Amino acid sequence: MGLPQYDPLFSNKVELLHRHNMPTTSDTTGPDGARSSFTIKSVRSTDGRGFPPALRAFARVLSATTCQELENMAAEAVKRDGRLARFPLGDKNKEALSHRFLLSKITDLIEDHVSAISLLETKCIGCYQFLHRRKLAKDLLNGELRILHSAASWLTHYCSTLSA
Repeated sequence: MGLPQYDPLFSNKVELLHRHNMPTTSDTTGPDGARSSFTIKSVRSTDGRGFPPALRAFARVLSATTCQELENMAAEAVKRDGRLARFPLGDKNKEALSHRFLLSKITDLIEDHVSAISLLETKCIGCYQFLHRRKLAKDLLNGELRILHSAASWLTHYCSTLSA
């Protein structure tokens, strides 16, 4: 997931993430100036267990539109347990916006996985020697797809509870 370079608060957000030990890597080749990766596990409960709190925090920082919001997140981290943006934002609309952003990214990943799986399912004449590798790749993608679907389902549910 990336933090766009064209964001007017780009340097403030990167500095805040680094100050609170949320690692980012620089990406000078694409539109995202700073990136971070997260591991999502199967999300089976209504409390979002399996969905990384750091990913939700990253999305909350990404959705900030003013320096004041970033300062409030930093102050809350100091006041609580030191971890940045680990608690829901006070503004339910902002909280929903940050999680809808995550949902859109996960939906994009789901679409990518579905297209990759369909490519693996196409018949290839003379590719029998790679049949086992194709099956392994397809099984791996299907497992990741199941996890992405569970995350998308949880995010949809969470956003709907914020809107209610």
